[in-house]
Amino acid sequence: MLFYIPLLVSVILILSVPVYPFVDGAAHLYNSKIIKELLFNSTTPFADFYEFNKVIVPNWLDHILLVFLMLIFTPLWSYKIFLVILVVSQALLFHKIILKLKPENQLLSCLVLPFIFGSFFHGGLYNQQLSLVILYAFIYWLILSDISLKQGLPDYFGLLIFSLFFWFSSIITYAVFIILSGLLLLIKSYFDKINLINFLKKLGSLVLVFLPTIFLSLSFISKVHMVTNEKPIELLDKLILFLRIEPLVVFDTPGESRFLIPLGIILLLIGLSGLKTKSVNHRVILAAKLCTLILVVAFFIIPNEAGAGLLSFRFAMLIYLLILIVIVSMSLNRIYVWISAILVVCIHFGLTFKKHNGRVKSYAVISNNFMNVGKQIPKGSTVWPVSFSDNWFLGHSNNLAGIPNSTIVIENYETFYPWFPLRFKSDKQKLNDLYNQLRLNKTLNQYFEIPAEYIIVSGLNESDTTGHHFFINNLNLTEMVYQTPDSSMKLYKLRNN
Repeated sequence: MLFYIPLLVSVILILSVPVYPFVDGAAHLYNSKIIKELLFNSTTPFADFYEFNKVIVPNWLDHILLVFLMLIFTPLWSYKIFLVILVVSQALLFHKIILKLKPENQLLSCLVLPFIFGSFFHGGLYNQQLSLVILYAFIYWLILSDISLKQGLPDYFGLLIFSLFFWFSSIITYAVFIILSGLLLLIKSYFDKINLINFLKKLGSLVLVFLPTIFLSLSFISKVHMVTNEKPIELLDKLILFLRIEPLVVFDTPGESRFLIPLGIILLLIGLSGLKTKSVNHRVILAAKLCTLILVVAFFIIPNEAGAGLLSFRFAMLIYLLILIVIVSMSLNRIYVWISAILVVCIHFGLTFKKHNGRVKSYAVISNNFMNVGKQIPKGSTVWPVSFSDNWFLGHSNNLAGIPNSTIVIENYETFYPWFPLRFKSDKQKLNDLYNQLRLNKTLNQYFEIPAEYIIVSGLNESDTTGHHFFINNLNLTEMVYQTPDSSMKLYKLRNN
């Protein structure tokens, strides 16, 4: 009950808001809607603007799942169900791992809850989050089948399936999967005293299984130049980031750290108490320990801005989750287990209700406003979003306006980057480029020259600035067709369209 009650409460909170907001989430939902229509609707207006990326890219898995759900449910319900699956699957898989490794530690299933609802989830890094679900599924499969002790055709087929799921969710976690698989082969060879010839045969079989995803990786790396605006993080700052568990911070670093630092202390104390006791002697756990050490080295050596960015946060999260697996495999004092479980549940509820839930509800109202504005726009129209909000958490929420009537929202960050499934067609790319220029340098006259039929102006209820008044008072070239009840968002139709 100590595990299922907070999990159930978290699911209810997801379902209770009209639109669960946050950073990239709206963009993923919007682009999944575009993909669905491109695949199943020959008359979709999206076909005039978008095309599939000619390069096979990793970030497909969340889009595929959302498209599948949208074949059955509405986009918003598909999104909610997707989030519930994301949360419940990770929690239950962690619970299953404990039951297989050390059933007496099942109360520690709640350890994973704060890690599920961190910056990956609320930031909309759904493919990265999905890769963590697959990682837990992989570890559970390894333990369940005891694959470290045998390698037959079904095992190799399983590895092939996992390699594809990992690759199409996150290349970083795919690399961890490769490392874990290699370590298990080395551990098996060492303990079973396999000679060099047989080791090389097994290594060759493993490479053969991974060959499709290795080719995909080489093709992707050779064709896609990955550059981000992420800032570098110095070594000392990386250490502080890791110790403060900052990848779990969603909104407020100082405020949330009051909960996360105690969480780190609890994990440290549990781990230290378990070092003196007998732990599960399982080869998968040994591989997890060695993989953790490799990731720690990578965390400090590889720059944060490498790849798609936030690399230090991604490495840190993977390290935490592998450490959790190691901790729950230990023989622990029952009193420590009970106290730790209760404290972690309190920390989870504290983060949820003191730091997260209030903002989730207020941001959900704004996200729902975008949906309501989108319902007023005729199908296939082009929409130019203008925001006077400095809230980066709602940066892509305007994409929700394109969902109700399949309208083209020019601000589509996924098309900016070559590692996503969609891109603007070559003759429409100028829209993307122009939007990016105006986003960085707002000039009123330029806005009236934009090639769009509608403009959504949002963030009007935030602190007044000269820009607010200047923009609103000079909209004499447009006609306002709708505004939200709180007047925080307005829809204008350009008169020359």
